Order: sequence, then C-alpha cells, then structure tokens
Amino acid sequence: MIAPAVPRGGSGVVSVEWSADTLTPVSAALRLGDRLAFILESVEGGARYGRYSMVGVRGRTLTVDASTAVIRAADGHEVERFPADDPLEALRSVLPAIPSDPGLPFPLSAGVGYLAYEAAARWERLPVPEADPVGLPEACFHLPEVVIIFDHLAQSATLATIDEGDADDRLAGVAELLARPSQAERPVRLERGRRVNAPPAGAEPAGGTGATAEEDAARYESGVASLVSDIRAGEMLQAVLARRFTVPCAAAPLAVYRALRRINPSPHLFFIDLGAGRALLGASPELLV
Repeated sequence: MIAPAVPRGGSGVVSVEWSADTLTPVSAALRLGDRLAFILESVEGGARYGRYSMVGVRGRTLTVDASTAVIRAADGHEVERFPADDPLEALRSVLPAIPSDPGLPFPLSAGVGYLAYEAAARWERLPVPEADPVGLPEACFHLPEVVIIFDHLAQSATLATIDEGDADDRLAGVAELLARPSQAERPVRLERGRRVNAPPAGAEPAGGTGATAEEDAARYESGVASLVSDIRAGEMLQAVLARRFTVPCAAAPLAVYRALRRINPSPHLFFIDLGAGRALLGASPELLV
C-alpha cells in the first residue's frame, strides 16, 4: 500500500515512499513501458557506493544540435525551440529553480542524458569530424516527470516529483503502472541446454556475431602508439582511444541492457532512452553520478 504523498520541507519536492522488496529497477522499467526515460543502477558497492538506483519517468526532453535547442513533451511533440550556442547553458535555462533536498540522493532539478564528444570543441580548440554516421544530436537530456529512487539498504522506493500542478496525480499514475507486472516479468520455460543467464529473446546479434569496426586495426594501433608517445613526453596523463563497432541486433534496447547487466561485472550501469528505438546504455566500474 502506498502512503499519501507529502511535501518535503519546503524543497519544492513532493514524494511518497513504499516497500520495494519485490520491486527492482529493471521490473520498474519494464512496467513503465514507453514512459521509461532512464535507469541509473548500482548492483553492488555497499551502503556508500551501491545503495541507490534511480529510474526516471519520461517528462520533457531537451536536445541541442546545430546551435538550436528543442524541448519536447513526454508524447514527443515539440513545445519550444530557441538558439543555444552552449548545450549546458541551454540545460540550465530550462531546469526548475528549486533547492536541493538533502533527504534525497538525486536532485529533481537535474537533467539526465549525454554530451557528445564533439561538444568539447565548444570550450577547447579541437577538430570536429565533418561526418556524423550515427545521426544523434550533440546533447540530449531528460527532464523527468517523476523519479523512482530505490534504496537497496532499506528495500524501499521513493517516488518523487516537483511540487507543482498535478503532482499527486503524477505520482498516482506512476504508482498504478508499477503495480502492474509486465508480460516480460513472467517466468519462461527454458529449453534444455539453454543457459539460465542467456540473453533475453531477441537480444542475440542478427546474422551471427560479426562486428564491423569504424576503422581498421592498423590505424587504431597507430593512434595508440601516438598517445603512448604523448604520455611519455608529458603532454597527458591518461587517454581513452575509442573505436566504434557496429553489430546488427533486432532486440529492444531494454533487452540488450538486461543482457548487459547479467554478463558484465561492472557494478554501475546506465540506460538512457533516446526515442525511435534508440538508447544509450553501458556499464562502468566507476561511479556515474
């Protein structure tokens, strides 16, 4: 049973807490369906580094590309467009002006998303590739309508939203979704010989496991050698040279995330829905927030 929502001491946030011993970030994400905006998950790390996980419920979305910022509502329709030479300033301009709540591990006045590597060229003298084979905006941030905060230590979940307008209705609507198990949560009879921790149906790469690299091995190895030389010369302390690989996959993005969290030992994971069947997801041994 869910207690009535209560304001949180003048912080501009209203929240409701309920028992979550049978609810997990993944099951919450499945139950939200297309309302899911993001998952920030800690699967281990103890009370200090792994106590909390957050699931965001889709609200407004801010994208910045070609010096233009666009805000879209939860249903995807455009509500505002304005010039934006700096994606971080654009984000600051649309965040609600409410104080941080010391009782919550996640600020409601925040955006969750990404800045592309190319965004660094706005503040540093760096070259920018002419082609964009991925076709994603320079920046994308979710401004969640409701945030579900999981306290793994207390086995509780707090639903929090900004205390304005129909706050109680927003919380009640999310609570109703969370009370309905999704089809994906039902037990599945496994075929004999199939691993229990195998990827969900459809998460296997289509057409085999072959991956296509963005650049060949020789060019990549040359880049590594160049970085090693720069480190030895004292030009830098550390660098990460990335190489994009492409693998055809027919699975839903959340199914890929579920497979990743089962096979990757990194304790901190993230999933950010970008719409149109696209998502940014990954796992890291280091803190993400």
